[in-house]
Amino acid sequence: MVSHNQQYWRLDQFNLICYTNTDNPIFKNPTGRAVFDSTRMFEYTAPAIKDHYQADITKLAYLPTVVVAELGNASFTGSVVPARLTRISNVHNEGNSTVFEYRHLDDNITSDEIFDSGLFPLGRFETSRTHWAVKEGDLLYWLSERR
Repeated sequence: MVSHNQQYWRLDQFNLICYTNTDNPIFKNPTGRAVFDSTRMFEYTAPAIKDHYQADITKLAYLPTVVVAELGNASFTGSVVPARLTRISNVHNEGNSTVFEYRHLDDNITSDEIFDSGLFPLGRFETSRTHWAVKEGDLLYWLSERR
């Protein structure tokens, strides 16, 4: 369970969890349990940040999180690709998977907005690859300014 001790919370970094497409249950269910391929963890994450969270992945639950879908998928052409501001908890490894519980806080954003925001530098292919990155930036401030 995530501690409410303020010393653990960070607002200068955030989780960016990118799934292949919107058919994934995480886009359809407002709360639940999700599974992520551990081999895709920390792609497009700065090495020092990766080392910090890889040592204890439970710390990922103390970061704001945005769940996005890959851009450029033919099924999305001309349509809105959703994103979700999300709270995650109980992050742990099970075999080759990272498992977490989630609760969406806002669905009034799109993957295009997140990737085009200028909030973080994009790695090559980052918008079209399933991955979990930890980014530097204040996601919550950006969202509040956008509104």
